Amino acid sequence: MAPHSNRSLKITTSLLMITLYFLLLLPGESISQITFERNYGGIDDDIGKCVRQTDDNGYIICGYTKGLTADDYDACIIRTDDIGDTLWTKIIGGPGYDATYSLTITPDNGYLICGTYLDPAKAHADIWLIRMDDSGDTLWTRHDFSSTNSEAHGVRLTSANGFVVTGVREDAGGTGHMFLMETDANGNELWSHDYPFWSTSGGNAVITTNDDGFLICGYMDTYNPSWNRNLGLVKVNNQGDTLWTKQVGGATYEMGWSVCESTSGGYLAVGYTTGFGATDGDGFIVKTTDQGVLEWQNHFGKSGLDVIYDIDNTNDLNYIATGITGEQGSEFQEAWLVKIGPSGDTLWSHIYGGYRKSYGYSVRQTADDGYIFCGITNASGTNVYDIMLVKTTSDGVITSDEIITETDNILTIYPNPVQDQVSVEFPSGSKRIILTSLSGKIILEESITNRQKITLNVDGLSSGPYFLTVTHAQFTLSKKLVIR
Repeated sequence: MAPHSNRSLKITTSLLMITLYFLLLLPGESISQITFERNYGGIDDDIGKCVRQTDDNGYIICGYTKGLTADDYDACIIRTDDIGDTLWTKIIGGPGYDATYSLTITPDNGYLICGTYLDPAKAHADIWLIRMDDSGDTLWTRHDFSSTNSEAHGVRLTSANGFVVTGVREDAGGTGHMFLMETDANGNELWSHDYPFWSTSGGNAVITTNDDGFLICGYMDTYNPSWNRNLGLVKVNNQGDTLWTKQVGGATYEMGWSVCESTSGGYLAVGYTTGFGATDGDGFIVKTTDQGVLEWQNHFGKSGLDVIYDIDNTNDLNYIATGITGEQGSEFQEAWLVKIGPSGDTLWSHIYGGYRKSYGYSVRQTADDGYIFCGITNASGTNVYDIMLVKTTSDGVITSDEIITETDNILTIYPNPVQDQVSVEFPSGSKRIILTSLSGKIILEESITNRQKITLNVDGLSSGPYFLTVTHAQFTLSKKLVIR
C-alpha cells in the first residue's frame, strides 16, 4: 500500500474515534427514548396511585380496582416491561374496601406496598402492608396495627432496610390524625407516633432526610378565624419525635400531597390552594428551610381546577411534578406534567389523556432521563376510569400517537412462553378455562368455579401459539399462550 494511503486510513480512523467520543458525550436527549401512553382496565374503575421503575427498566404500579369484584374495591398491582406490556397483575383483598396507595422497591428488587384493609373480623379499616417478590408472589401481609380506622398513604425504605409509613389514624372519638410508623424488614412495628393538632390532620407522603430523620407532608385543620385546612409539614427524628411543624396557608383551603428535598437545602412541598383568588384552586408549591421556615410559595395552573399530586428531584437539579389541570367552566380535566426550576418557575408544561378527565398521581425520572407517571383516565368515552401509564422523553413529549388500552390485564399467565407448567390467575367469579388452537380446536377445558388461580400441565403439546380463554358471568378474557 502506498504511504499516502496509510496516512488516509489513520486520519479516517482518528475521525471515527473522535466522532464516537463526542457522540458518547451528547446529553440524554440525543439518545432514543421509549415513549408510550398505556391504559389498563376492566369492567369497572381501576385506579393507579403510584409508579416506580424496576431494575430491568420496566415499571411497577399499585392502586385499586373494582373491575374484578361486584361490590367493593381490591388492591391492584401491575408489573410491566419497558414498553408498558403487562408481565403480571395481582389482585389482593377481602370482602371490604381494600386499596393500595404507595410503594417502594426493596433491596432484593421486590416491593413493599402500603394502603388500607377492611378486616371483616375487626369491622374497621387498618394500615395494610404487602411484601412481594419481583414475580408478584406475596411474601407476607400485615393489617394488625391499629384498633381504629387507619390508612397508610406513603411509604419509604429506611437506612436499615425497614420501612417508614405515614397516613391517617382515628382516635377513640373518630377524629383522624397524622401518624408515622417504622417497621423492620418483616413488617414488625418498631415505633409509632400520632401527631394530633387542632383537629383533623393526615399524612400523604413521607421522605427520609439527610440527617437520618423523616419529613411528613399532608394537611392540618385549624381555626383562624374559622375552620380551614392548611398544607402541613412535620419534621421528626429517627424515633418519630417532633422537631418542628409548619402550616402553610391562611383562611383558605390548602392540601399537601408530596414533598422532596431541595437541591439548595430545605424542602419543597406541593399540593393545592384556594388562597390566591383562583375560582377552583391552583397547584401549590412551597419552599422551606431545613428548620421549616417558609422561604417562598408559588401557585400556577389554568383558570379551572389545578392540583399537583407528586413532585420529585431530577438529575439536572430541577423538579418534575404531576397532577391535573383544567379551564374554568369546562368538564374536562387533563393529566398534567410540569418541570419546575429551583425558584418554583415553570420550565415546561404538558397535558395528556385527551378530553374528559385524566389525572396524574405519581411521577419519577427514568434511567434514560425521561419521565414515567401514572394516574387514571376516562378518555375512552365511558364513565369508568382506567389506570393510565405514560412514558415521555426528557422534554415531556410522547413521540407515538398510539394509545394502547389493555382491557384484559386482569388475566395473568406466567411464564409465557412456557415449556411444561403454566400458572393462570383470573378474576373471582370466573367459571371455565379453555385452551384452544389458533384454528379454534378445544385442547383443554376445565371448571374453575371458586378459584382464582390454576396450574395447567402443557407438557406434550406441540410448540406454537394457542389461545387461553377464561369465561365469567359478566365478561370473557383471552390471551395468547406460546408453548415452546
